[in-house]
This record gives sequence, C-alpha cells and structure tokens, in this order.
Amino acid sequence: MYPPFRIQMRLLYGNKEANVVKLSSGKNWLKSADLKTGNLLGIVNEGEWTESSKFTNSDGSPVRQFVIRVSLNAEQRDITLNKISRTNLSDAWGEETAKWVGKTARVEKVKVMVSGEMKDSVVLFASDVEPDGVSEDESSEAPF
Repeated sequence: MYPPFRIQMRLLYGNKEANVVKLSSGKNWLKSADLKTGNLLGIVNEGEWTESSKFTNSDGSPVRQFVIRVSLNAEQRDITLNKISRTNLSDAWGEETAKWVGKTARVEKVKVMVSGEMKDSVVLFASDVEPDGVSEDESSEAPF
C-alpha cells in the first residue's frame, strides 16, 4: 500500500508508463489553466533539466523534465516544456537555450488524451513580439 500522499495513475509518457506522485517542489508553476491561446510568454532564463517531483517512470525512477522560467503579464513563473514545445522553440531559435532569453513564445492550448480523458495542454511557438516583463537585468540572472 502506498502512503496517502501518493496517487497512482497510469499515464502514457512517450513510450513509458509513469506514475503520478503528488509532491510539492516549491516552484511557482504556470499551469495550463492559467493560460489561454494567444498569451505571450517572455523567456527569462535558459532553463534546466530536472528530475520530476511529481512523475516517476514505471521502474520508479523520476521522469526528467525541462523547466524554464517565463514571464506572463510581468509575473515570473516556471513551466515545464513538453517535447513539442522544445522542438518548436529550438527549430526557431536554435538548440542553445541561453539564446532564448529575452525572446517571446506564443501559447496555443490543445486537447490531449491523458489516462483516458481529454485534458488541456500547452504548446509554445516562437513569436516575434517583444516580451512583457523581461528586462536585461532579470534575464541575465540565471540561477545555475
């Protein structure tokens, strides 16, 4: 039996099954519910690969995710970029994520199948609009 803080669900994550584990990571997460199609996100830092505190692979190892800090309406938040968003942005701006800082991404909300239910997901695309709330001083202060 799992401790009460753990919620078991089977998800299809790529070609691997994952279990959902409810844990707090202390980050200020930007969630799909906070966004709408057309929102513009300013890229604040180059991001980093982290081990998820929420998802684990079927072998129990944590899922690796790419977390990047963005600004929305001058408020800075963290967001996990899915593979489609990472591909879209790297195709537009290159694979060196430090060069993404100060650029703007446009939000598209799409429906995806998760555990047999259609859920909202976010896909980011490169935008040529100036970001809101990202100054050069803030963008140069990467925490890693």
